This record gives sequence, structure tokens and C-alpha cells, in this order.
Amino acid sequence: MLFTSEQSAVWDILYSKHDSLFADRVMREDDWERLRKAMHRHRLQPFKLARVMYGYVWILVYVAALSVAVGVYSRTLVEAYHWPMLSLSSVQAFFSAITFALTLLLVFKTNSSYARWWEARKDVGQLVSLAHNIVRQGVAYIPPHQAHLVHALARWAAAAMWVVKSTVRPLVAGQLRNELRGVLLPAELEWLLEQSHRPLALGQALSSIVAASDMDPMAKSRLDTMLSLYTFEFGACGRIYNTAIPFCYTRHTSRFLMVYLTLLPLLLWPMAGWASPPLAVVIAFLLLGVENIGAFIEEPFHRSLSM
Repeated sequence: MLFTSEQSAVWDILYSKHDSLFADRVMREDDWERLRKAMHRHRLQPFKLARVMYGYVWILVYVAALSVAVGVYSRTLVEAYHWPMLSLSSVQAFFSAITFALTLLLVFKTNSSYARWWEARKDVGQLVSLAHNIVRQGVAYIPPHQAHLVHALARWAAAAMWVVKSTVRPLVAGQLRNELRGVLLPAELEWLLEQSHRPLALGQALSSIVAASDMDPMAKSRLDTMLSLYTFEFGACGRIYNTAIPFCYTRHTSRFLMVYLTLLPLLLWPMAGWASPPLAVVIAFLLLGVENIGAFIEEPFHRSLSM
């Protein structure tokens, strides 16, 4: 089937906006090719490593300082004045008891955060697919004498992802006017910006366009079902954004990890001596990195998810 110039313009509006949303993070073939290479995956990237470490540098300094303090205590007060020092066997028994619990906490936190990220990714992908299908069916079933409704349907469908983005990323809410200035008509844009719940208002606009058309009742019913699913996906994104993993769990995991890192120098000193400060910093960096990944992707709309 060949598209007319008007129908091609409809698709240009839809695809240009959706493609610009995903242009920075969507994986291409060359990206997958690089990812499959071990040299690419395991390269050090010192600048990125430094930026990651900067996020919790005070904890790393704290662990290093504790390790040095344990060393000074052992070399001076214990050896010179026979102050008490925990035996290696007792420290190992203690760490054996708490390491498994810490592992469970970190794994549960990371898995729960990833589940939220993946659910959000599916919801966003479903929104994009629904926008495509709504416009596709509108182009196919709205009568030719109502071409203005097809254009209106395409405009509002193209605006949908920007509306969702401004809802779950409040930092870009002020940019919504600029982003949609070339998509919606001026009167439509002003009406949308006046609404307190913009995703719901956008869904209502799409429903009104479908209701005003003279398309076949069966086709109209299918479109209405898709619009209902559209609204459901809006709500799913909002639910993920507004509901975090229970704070008590997150805070307890963080406290547990800090206790573990505070006591870590007692375990390392009898085995590694003055090598324990750098070893403690490396172990702390690795464990903090796991916790940080869970915290980072728990709210998937900020930076960790392409939108």
C-alpha cells in the first residue's frame, strides 16, 4: 500500500519525535559488536572509574583510615604495651556469620531494582508501540474526508512520550513547551499545559478524536481498547516512579554494609598487615558498587532508562 503525502507527513511527525527520544541510548549493531568483545568489556576506563569512586569517596577514605588505625594500634599499643587484640579465628567466625546475610541483602536489593527497571522498560516500549498502532489504525480507518482528525491523532500520539517523560522526570517538565511547540498546535499546547494531570488529558484528547471520527464501529472499538491500554501504561510508569522499595529495607542494607566495612580492617590486618588498607579500599569499592547499582536503577526514569 502506497502512502499519500499527507499520510507520509503523519508518520514523519511520529517517528521523528520518538527517534529523538531514543537516539542517545538505543543499542545498534556496532554497539552489540563492541559489547561482545572481552577487551571492550574489561577495559579499565580510569576516568569513569574515578567518577564512580567520587560518589562515595568519603566511605573509601573512612575505610582506609580505619585500616591504618588498626595497623598503628597493633604495631604500637598491642606489641609494645600488650593491649588486647581480637584473634583471627574469632574475627573470621564473626564475618562468616554476617557475610551471608549481607550477600542476601545486596542481592535482593539489586534484583528488586532490576525488576523495577525492566518493568519500566516494558511499559515505555509498550507506550511507543501503542502510539505507532493507534496512528496506523487511524490512517487506515478514518475516512479520507476527515484527514484533519488523522493529523490530530498523529500530533497527540507523538506528544505522548514527551508528556510521560515530563511526568516521571520533573527536571525536564519546564522544557515541555519547547519540545512540543513543533508537534501540537498552539491552542492544543496551551490547553495541555493548563491541565493538572497531563497524561490523562492527553488520553482524553486521543479519545475525543476517535469518538469524533466516522470510522467503522468495530475499528473504533479496537482503537478505544488501545487507548485504555495506553492510559494503563501511563499509570504503570507513574506507579513505579511514585513507589520506592521500602525505605526500611534500603536503610538497613546501607547500615549493614557500613558495619561490615567498619569491621573489615580487623579481619584483614592479621592476614595482610600493611597491605590491608589498599585491600580494604578495593573490597569496599566493589561492595559499594553493587549497592550503588541497586540504588541507581531503582528509579529507572532518571538516567538509567532510555526515554
